[in-house]
Amino acid sequence: MIVVVSAFTKITDLLVLASQKAASNDESFKEVVTEIEKNHLDAIKELIPVGEQSSSLSHIKRIINHLETLLDGCFLLGELSPRTSDTILSFGELLSSYIIAEVLQQQHKIAAIKTVES
Repeated sequence: MIVVVSAFTKITDLLVLASQKAASNDESFKEVVTEIEKNHLDAIKELIPVGEQSSSLSHIKRIINHLETLLDGCFLLGELSPRTSDTILSFGELLSSYIIAEVLQQQHKIAAIKTVES
């Protein structure tokens, strides 16, 4: 199976906004990161069974921490290079592809259990 994914709705725009704010020494970039994080954590809570969410939530938080580190660097330097911008924008796909893969794995587990029970 091949699945093509993109960032969730409006996430790329939020990543652009966060990076611009950080490079402009505007600390409100952290609020934008919080919104990005909330969107992805909410998706996990909606799409993955409660008992299976813990590792997914932790993984998303680690990715968000990495994003924050890059944005903190932009904030401290007061600049945003094209390479850093590209890296920051890639987080939309990193986050969404991870969540979609986890959802597909959960669906596969459920289907396997149903097959065994039949």
